[in-house]
Amino acid sequence: MFKPIKALALVALASFAVTGSAQARTWGGVDDFAFDIDNSAFGDPVTFVFAPKNGKYEFKEIKGGPIKIRLKGKGYRRSWITEYGIYLGYGVQGKEIATSGTQKGHWESFDKKVSLKPTRSLLKSYEAEALKQCQQHGKLDEKVVKAVPIPFTGKLRAEGKNLLKSAANPPKWVKNNFHYARAVCLPEPFMVKDVDVSVNYKGGMQCPKEATLNVKFTTNKPGKHKIEFMLVRGDGAKQWNTVYTFGSGDHSIAVFHKNYTFNKSTSRKYMIIVKGSPISSDWEPMKVTCGTGGGFKAAPTSNNNY
Repeated sequence: MFKPIKALALVALASFAVTGSAQARTWGGVDDFAFDIDNSAFGDPVTFVFAPKNGKYEFKEIKGGPIKIRLKGKGYRRSWITEYGIYLGYGVQGKEIATSGTQKGHWESFDKKVSLKPTRSLLKSYEAEALKQCQQHGKLDEKVVKAVPIPFTGKLRAEGKNLLKSAANPPKWVKNNFHYARAVCLPEPFMVKDVDVSVNYKGGMQCPKEATLNVKFTTNKPGKHKIEFMLVRGDGAKQWNTVYTFGSGDHSIAVFHKNYTFNKSTSRKYMIIVKGSPISSDWEPMKVTCGTGGGFKAAPTSNNNY
C-alpha cells in the first residue's frame, strides 16, 4: 500500500515542479531565421551616376532597382513569431522599411518579401558616399565604377511556451545584410573648347578676287569626333556643315575651309555656331573692293592660316 502512495506523491511533486517552472518562465524561440538581399548577376543594382562639370562631379541620376529583400523564420517548438522589422541602416534604429508595428502578430511560419524602389530622398546619405568614391577615384578621361554597400537590418522576435532556453534558437534574431549599389563616375563628355575664324585673300586690285574662310575647332579629347556646326552670314543666310577631329595627346582639332570668288566689291561677315554646345565664334568680316587703286580694305585677320 505504501509503495503506490509514494509513487503517486512523486508524480504529483514532479508535476508541480514542471507547472511551477512553466509559470515562472517560458521561452520563445526563432528557428530557420534568414535575412537575404538579392545581389545576383541577374539583378539591377542601384546606380548613382555622376558627371563632371567645371572639373567637379555632380549628381546626374539614380537608376536601377528594385532592391529585393526577404525576411523569414518560424517558431521553435511551441513558439510563434510575434514581431518583425526590416530597416535601412545598421540596427533597428534605422529607417523603417517594413515592420509589424505596435501590434503583436501570431505567425507559426513567417516569410516577408519586400521590393524596395530606390529614390534619391531615401538613399541621400548613400548618394554622398557614392559621390565621395567619384571624388577619390574618378577619372575625367574614362568611366569609373565603384561599389557602394547599402546596409539593411532584419529582425524577428518569438514568444511561446517553451520550458527550455535554446542558444541555437533565441527569442530574437537581428542580422545585417547589404545591397551592393554602384557609383558610376562618367568621363568628361567630348566638347568644343574654342572656335577660331580667319579670312585669307588672294588677288590684285582688279576683280575677280578670291577669299578663303578658315575655321579651326579645338576640343578637349583626342581622336576622331564629329562636329556639326552652322555657318551664319551677316544677312541671315545659314548653312550646316560637318567636320571630324584628329590628333592625339590631351585634345584634338578640326579644320574647315570655304573659298569665295568675288567679281564686285563686297562687304559681309561670318560666324560659327556649334551644334549642342554653348560655343560660338565672334563675327569675322570679309571685305573686298574692286577697281583701280582699290585693292582690299583692311580687315582683322588671324595668324592661323587654316
